[in-house]
Amino acid sequence: MDLVTSIIHSWQQSLVAKTNKAPIKTPDDALIEDVKRYSDDYNYGRARRLNSSKTGIFKASWHQSKIC
Repeated sequence: MDLVTSIIHSWQQSLVAKTNKAPIKTPDDALIEDVKRYSDDYNYGRARRLNSSKTGIFKASWHQSKIC
């Protein structure tokens, strides 16, 4: 049973948020302009230019493709 206790303890530790950074809302017009200017760039490049995360850029671009 000692193994089970250690696994549960490690799960409890990983449930805590690792950062207190507030989410950043990327302006839609800035994202659209960046896509027009750098149409063949990867999301990590857009994230660096727009001061966002790769995941945030992916979700925002996916959302934009559903609207347009």
